[in-house]
Amino acid sequence: MPMAAGLAESCLKGEFAPGAFVQVIQRDSRRSGWKVPEINSGKSPIGGIEPGLEEAIARSVTGGTLKASHDYLEAIDSDLIIVAVQTDKKGLGPDYGPLMNVMEQVAEVVGKSATTPVVISESTLAPSTINTVLRPFFQEKGLKEGRDLFLGISPNRVMPGLLMDRVRHSDKLIGCLNEEAGFLVRDIYQTMSSGDLHTVNSFTAECVKTAENCYRDVMIAFAAELARYCDRKNYNFLELRKQLNDSIGHADAVGEQRNAVPQGAILLPTTGVGGHCLPKDGILLSWRYTESSGKKAGIILKSREINDQSPQYLYDMAAAKSGGRISGKAAVLGASYLFNSDDTRNSPSLALAAILRENGLEFLVHDPYVRPEDFYLELLGLTDYLTDNLEETLRGAEVVFIGTGHGIYYDIADQLPDCVQLVVDGTHIIDRGDWDYSRHKLVGIGHGTGKVPDDFVQFAHQAYDFVQWGFAQELKDICEFYDRTYLKDEPNYGRLDYRKVRELVNTCPAGRFVADADAIPAGIPQHPDSGEFELLKIAADYHSAQM
Repeated sequence: MPMAAGLAESCLKGEFAPGAFVQVIQRDSRRSGWKVPEINSGKSPIGGIEPGLEEAIARSVTGGTLKASHDYLEAIDSDLIIVAVQTDKKGLGPDYGPLMNVMEQVAEVVGKSATTPVVISESTLAPSTINTVLRPFFQEKGLKEGRDLFLGISPNRVMPGLLMDRVRHSDKLIGCLNEEAGFLVRDIYQTMSSGDLHTVNSFTAECVKTAENCYRDVMIAFAAELARYCDRKNYNFLELRKQLNDSIGHADAVGEQRNAVPQGAILLPTTGVGGHCLPKDGILLSWRYTESSGKKAGIILKSREINDQSPQYLYDMAAAKSGGRISGKAAVLGASYLFNSDDTRNSPSLALAAILRENGLEFLVHDPYVRPEDFYLELLGLTDYLTDNLEETLRGAEVVFIGTGHGIYYDIADQLPDCVQLVVDGTHIIDRGDWDYSRHKLVGIGHGTGKVPDDFVQFAHQAYDFVQWGFAQELKDICEFYDRTYLKDEPNYGRLDYRKVRELVNTCPAGRFVADADAIPAGIPQHPDSGEFELLKIAADYHSAQM
């Protein structure tokens, strides 16, 4: 939607030929069919707080440069077809079902078009998808890449709450099988973006996008390991995080402002890792490598395990504080995976709610942004637990979990009834200094009060560098595998270079700084408790193999 709105505004400003417009196609499903009339009335189909999006839609609809339809044939004779359909994971590989269902329709459109369109995936794809899945698919339909259509990928780098800002200002990858098609797409996107537009081959774009999200998943898992260790020792994790980020020279605004997006060296573990990208992009990145090489991307896969444990970790923390088990009514504040958003994909708050249900607890889930008809609520059987009435959610609750950091929960202490005995903060939005512990107990990830010993601070810094290197080594191995397996006979434009992938990952607006795999550490970080850190152990195995 932000891409459509941005391009429609370019049409409105006369950046393209007279009469140019953007046609949105949305299938008429029970879940999403309502979006077409919503868009055509000038409204945004995306909930939550999205500065500038609805205004851009309204201007473009009024100006005639943005239209929506359920009919795929409205896309006939398009110059550019952007496919924004998610590819999820299935086991340790991609689930191509939704993507290929849409590509069937795209093939029909291309076959009836007088134009030779560029078909660009705006969503993340597993490396090799454009070349080994989509090109053969269209070839079987009698549509030859480079003659009847051009194929590519330009994966978005957006996030809820910053959709229009990221579309307008972030660096963007444009990866096509044909270099000239990449330049054409770049010229179109330049009309709405002030960021640098990097034209590369499709394999590089696929690897960069999956790697940048995978890297964040890994670094959240590393932070989670640090925080869980601090919890066991009653150390103050947030103080450790601040010391490390200051000494590494990569700090952020976390701790100074609520809901600041963590962009420091050490990230921030919360209720869990949700959204569509992080929970599956490491799987997509390593799919062919895992499938064909017989090796496992150990740091990537172990990070998924660690982050998937987070909702259960929060529940266990609450149970321990409640004398071993939670009884009575509970409340979960927030159903979406990100603050001030309506996006529930892989939401750790919903995973937490499912754990409450499994333990036979009475509870409600509160969220002011998520629609009652939400697909993922239905998928998890949690529809009947959702309400937008905060008073009803809290009424009679003994334990309150803050699962999502919506702004409306900042002052939750003032709204808690006396029946609430324990508040579990999975978001770090509660100011512990102002909390009245005599009224309600408060626990949360990394809430220890003890000073972190200097020797552990030093070890944690070394471990951070070492795990970073381990991920870089894993990424290098994966890139080299793809290059020699799929691209060794390709011209220079088609090759995959780990150094280029690393360079482009580090242009991501969310802050990615992948280490240099060739800068092998001198030794393995040592500490009496180093065996408690799973990611460090895997990186140590890689290091031993190099020495």
